[in-house]
Amino acid sequence: FYTMLERLGSIYTENGENKKAFTVYTRLLRESPNRPNNPSIAAKLVNLYDVLSDVDNAVASLKMMQKTYIGNGAWVVANSRDKQAVKEANETVEKNLHRYGALFHSRGQKAKNAKLMGSAATVYTYYLESYPNTKTAYEIRYYLAEILFDFKKYETAADNYIIVSRDKDNSKYRKSAALDAVVSMNTKVEATKFPKLPPAGQVSAPIPIPAVKKKLVGVIDNYVSLLPKEKDGHPMRFTAAQTYFDYGHYDDAMDRYG
Repeated sequence: FYTMLERLGSIYTENGENKKAFTVYTRLLRESPNRPNNPSIAAKLVNLYDVLSDVDNAVASLKMMQKTYIGNGAWVVANSRDKQAVKEANETVEKNLHRYGALFHSRGQKAKNAKLMGSAATVYTYYLESYPNTKTAYEIRYYLAEILFDFKKYETAADNYIIVSRDKDNSKYRKSAALDAVVSMNTKVEATKFPKLPPAGQVSAPIPIPAVKKKLVGVIDNYVSLLPKEKDGHPMRFTAAQTYFDYGHYDDAMDRYG
């Protein structure tokens, strides 16, 4: 019965009867949640939501696919003996997370649409949660960092830039990611108000360095470590040393100045 119902859904889709196809596909997933072919049905649902420009439900369906059809999801447990089905489900989820993240990103850039860009970031995050070590993950993480920076989520952007910069197997974005991590944290520091410090060189006892400034020093150290010959590392080193000096960590500051 459900096989016939699935065929009916495909006919509706081919004829452009999207609402009828939607009704069929949701019924399939609801009434027979462990059918081996359900990951592809779920992907068809995502496509229908996309055709209907329902981005929120498309994203929610992608999350459902991630939770259900890979890892220790209920469908995976129920179909654990069918190794081929499990393998194909994993491929389907990865392909769709990549596809729709990239689609929303491209559309968001062209239309300068913040909602689409936010949806792209969400789907990219889902991808990286489940597939952090694929070749595709390298570029996806860089794109995610770019979106996060534009959304003024500077610390999270820096975290992702750092991971990209340290990738041992890829160097395409090494310099730009390392630099953008510094730019992200510097922007965060400049936008943050800090308590007034004593005059330079007159700190009687070391003052704890605020976490956000320590993180700036950390991303500077990362840049200098990865790209020791780059000239723009010199003023960065000075900034890191000056941070320690301003807070009375004179020995550490001198080591850095040297």
